[in-house]
Amino acid sequence: MPAIPAPSANLAQARDVVTEEELKKVAKSGSTLSDMLAKATTQAPVAARPSMESSLYRKSVILYDGEHHTVVPVGSVLQLPAGYRNRVVEKPVGVFTFWPAFLERNAAWLGAWEVPLRMAEGDEAVAKKVLATTANDSRVLVAVYRGGPITILEPVPEATNTTKSGSTATDQNQKVKP
Repeated sequence: MPAIPAPSANLAQARDVVTEEELKKVAKSGSTLSDMLAKATTQAPVAARPSMESSLYRKSVILYDGEHHTVVPVGSVLQLPAGYRNRVVEKPVGVFTFWPAFLERNAAWLGAWEVPLRMAEGDEAVAKKVLATTANDSRVLVAVYRGGPITILEPVPEATNTTKSGSTATDQNQKVKP
């Protein structure tokens, strides 16, 4: 078996070693937990409302129950009876609540209606069936897909439109065959 050479004094150390005294000095110079907690509790909390320019509020319908509000996508409200129009507000009021908790809290006047994806994509035949089924419900109904609110697209317009001059124009969303 070969002999293992003894370490020589002139070999460089593999890493710097901190002594216990140096470590204590570094620890004393830093903030303690009680200092950090005191600093955090003396600062006044900022209760700023989110900007209405944010894309979430700008692209959403805000539902309000008198204390809490939530957001659902524009185009997701299937039914809004006249007696509940005051539940839709322009600006967020009260405490924000996520959709599932808001729905559970307001089940007396708010309902979720699971819609097929084809309806959300703008299929007019499917939309007519769903709307006929929901016509007798007296609650505010929000379209959901797999439990989450979803926008219902308008049905795809006809391939041609009549312009103000009476001429016919091809719909820009429709592909024209060469």
